[in-house]
Amino acid sequence: MTEKKDKFVEAVTKLIKLTQEGKLEWRSANLVRDDIKVESVFTAEYKDRLLRIYKYVYKVEKPSPFYISPSIFTHRKEYPYWETSVTLEFIDRNGLSLWKFPYTNALYDLLQAVQYQVAGVDEFLDEIIIDE
Repeated sequence: MTEKKDKFVEAVTKLIKLTQEGKLEWRSANLVRDDIKVESVFTAEYKDRLLRIYKYVYKVEKPSPFYISPSIFTHRKEYPYWETSVTLEFIDRNGLSLWKFPYTNALYDLLQAVQYQVAGVDEFLDEIIIDE
């Protein structure tokens, strides 16, 4: 599994590079879910595959009293609390999820690169520096 996980990280790293180079163009999109709060959604097409990346927040409820923590050293949070995550997935033309990439911290870096591109930060910086 480690070898496959490395492939996923490598693929996400490549998507970051393509995004930063402007070779992969992302657009803002919508996604409505009842079970989570979706904050940022973007889609792109790469080699006839549709990609969607989104950031979401979900509520973590108190586990059952019969739940046994995998470690006695786990950091104890007060329930309920909120967690944030990022998902990258393949979607069909109707926006339905086909497959989700396994979670990796690199997804946050990809999301930042996508937001930077879609917001037009480079263009803004060029414009503001020229306008004197």
